[in-house]
Amino acid sequence: MLDGLMQGADRDLVKIWQKMNAKLFDNIMLKTKTVSARTLPEGIEVTFAAAEEGVKVPEPQVYDLVLQAVGRTPPDGHSKCSTYGQSNCSTSATVN
Repeated sequence: MLDGLMQGADRDLVKIWQKMNAKLFDNIMLKTKTVSARTLPEGIEVTFAAAEEGVKVPEPQVYDLVLQAVGRTPPDGHSKCSTYGQSNCSTSATVN
């Protein structure tokens, strides 16, 4: 699992972004993965697990909103799945 934000970006720029935006977030959980999310009357309960041994697992949290982002699309329709270590992606390109 990731031990930092925005992997692949310049680390110095990421540190500046984190410092400037720290007040916007209550908590940023690194080395943590989401294992379930369920709807409750009071919100969406999210349960977490440690992504690696020795990491403290946060208690389930209830949120008003949850943003889910999955996968990526290679730029310009070129498949670089093997370059990025993705085994289950596909892409298409239009040829004139």
